[in-house]
Amino acid sequence: MTRKLLVLIPILAVALAVMWASPKDTKASTFDPFFGPTDFYTLSDTNLNAHPDIHAQFNVLQPAANFSGLFGRAITFGDPAVTNASAAAIPGAGAYMGQLDSVAYLGLANEGCNTVVPVTFNFVEANTAVTALAMTPGVTLTNAIAAGDTSFTYTSTGDPIGPPSGASLGGQTRAEIQIDSERILVTDINQSTNTYGSATNPIVRGWNGTTPAAHSAGATISKVNVIFPSGPPANLLANLAEDDGDLDNNGNVEFPSMAGNGVADGAEAIPSFIRDSFIASGNPATADMTHTPLARYFGVAFVANSLIVTLQFVIGNTGDLASYPNMDWADAQWGYSSTTFLQDPNAPPSNSAITDFCNFTSNTLLFGTPHDNQCTPAPGPAGCTGAGAGFTLRLALDNGCPAGAPTNPNECGLAGQTNGICAATSCFRTTNPGTAQRVRYYQYSVTQRDYDYDGVENALDTCANVPNVGWDPRQSNALSGGDTDGDGLP
Repeated sequence: MTRKLLVLIPILAVALAVMWASPKDTKASTFDPFFGPTDFYTLSDTNLNAHPDIHAQFNVLQPAANFSGLFGRAITFGDPAVTNASAAAIPGAGAYMGQLDSVAYLGLANEGCNTVVPVTFNFVEANTAVTALAMTPGVTLTNAIAAGDTSFTYTSTGDPIGPPSGASLGGQTRAEIQIDSERILVTDINQSTNTYGSATNPIVRGWNGTTPAAHSAGATISKVNVIFPSGPPANLLANLAEDDGDLDNNGNVEFPSMAGNGVADGAEAIPSFIRDSFIASGNPATADMTHTPLARYFGVAFVANSLIVTLQFVIGNTGDLASYPNMDWADAQWGYSSTTFLQDPNAPPSNSAITDFCNFTSNTLLFGTPHDNQCTPAPGPAGCTGAGAGFTLRLALDNGCPAGAPTNPNECGLAGQTNGICAATSCFRTTNPGTAQRVRYYQYSVTQRDYDYDGVENALDTCANVPNVGWDPRQSNALSGGDTDGDGLP
């Protein structure tokens, strides 16, 4: 471990350490994160009991390999003395929490890493709990079912949970529903007969570790608020960025309360890959999230006029990460964890014009007091929506705190705001300790792997198990070495 003490502030000091590890069966490529000048991690206010904004900088410059996007390989740890509010402490979803300004070095259309694209993610407060929500139109059991039944019929004036396009699931139908206290996985829905399950694809009873049980005719069928990536092959996560309440992209709106309210569906519902990542066993059939995250911040951008990209910071309580595989070292002394989710780390990449994400610079600002989101309620001013790959993206804009103009709702975290979400008391995101002390912030990052140890990480290496010495995928094709026809392949 390398520790660098870079900033000393009279009351609070901020430190950041970079750690990396290499599993025995793979090799680490060159990894040299760069944190810039001495203000790379600062608190805007170091007074006791203050509510500081937090600014962080994190860069991985060429020719260093990029960081690994897999779960648990890009984490910021915040000192436990500077408290981080839970999602429940900031009512609803949609408050403006901050932004990340980045410059991405990309390869487009199989060219080298010579396209420089500025990208900004505006973060909103997002939901963290997996819950069952009633659908509109209402859906009920047509007949009573026993605990062992593997199919049943439903009654509805529409079909709000028909087959999703399910890009990351190979086009399969998938819905997680709940009847009474039992959760059920559905992978086959016959819309003509209003039937869940079939002989070839029976429903899975007792999903999420619940207990199969008998249910009476007329029982309400709710849908679990897990949103699965569902978009065309070029933009697999497109539905997370929309604000239409149609979580499965089947053309029917299950949750009208989510539609057109100014908040992206991926912030209001829990992305499946986040839910699954926070199940210690990794198996949603037998368990729900081992620990409900403390908070989540969601951002979306349309990058290089090609790819819908989501970026999320998932905040964990101190010590929670230690429950997960290979994370036993992340005990409470490290503080609050902020795990980075860039896209879906468990899915293949979208087939967009972006063929390589090579390197980046980034500056992140998270507010100590939530700001009002100018884009709630919809439609909001220009800049609240964006067109991307045929989808309408729901974005966010900072409206300050106190808000620049009263809105309804007003998500500014100060008490007494007109139409405010924190009517009686203020709801701060961060709070400094009440006694003077040094606090530390750490960045834990793991490099992408380089299987053949030729200096090119696997993500950029066209022949990951055959050394290509002298070939540089970050150069333009004509200059990369050993690429006489300029097709990006050595």
